[in-house]
Amino acid sequence: MVSFEMNDRKKIGLGLTGFGIFFSFLGMIFFFDKALLAMGNILFLSGLMLTIGLKSTMQFFTKRKNYKGTISLGCGFFFVLVGWPIIGMILEAYGFVVLFSGFWPTLAVFLQRIPILGWVFQQPFVTSLMNRYRGRRVPVHSHQIASCQKFPTSANSAIVASRKLCNTFTSGGSGDDGGGFGKHKI
Repeated sequence: MVSFEMNDRKKIGLGLTGFGIFFSFLGMIFFFDKALLAMGNILFLSGLMLTIGLKSTMQFFTKRKNYKGTISLGCGFFFVLVGWPIIGMILEAYGFVVLFSGFWPTLAVFLQRIPILGWVFQQPFVTSLMNRYRGRRVPVHSHQIASCQKFPTSANSAIVASRKLCNTFTSGGSGDDGGGFGKHKI
């Protein structure tokens, strides 16, 4: 079973990841300052390792389908350290898109649920643009369906919400976002 609790290590990892993104952004604003870009890269990678763990990070970067993104990200990091920050950032941007393209639908759903900013992402032209670039469909595995049968019927709102989520798994039905989890694209 996957644990989603936030311990101190994960909090520090998320902070380092955030600072890494911030320093990379500052490095690009200050005309590709190689010191800020290198610091941003180091903080981002160390934050990622602390957030998801060293073993999971290594497995993520060494998956066969992620080789192109990993090599591109590594070469970009090397070029930033050597002193060619523009070429390095282009390679890193390509590697980042290739590696993390599977997370865009999750980010899109998150952005749509932000109170004020979500209104922009719920507009028809924006949702059609996001749906166009979603990618392949996610299969629903039998162990996910079997785990849904463990919830008892109760008036408790958390259990009711969990049962609703499980019903979208088993029937591929429609939830609040217009499609069940069996129909989401990634």
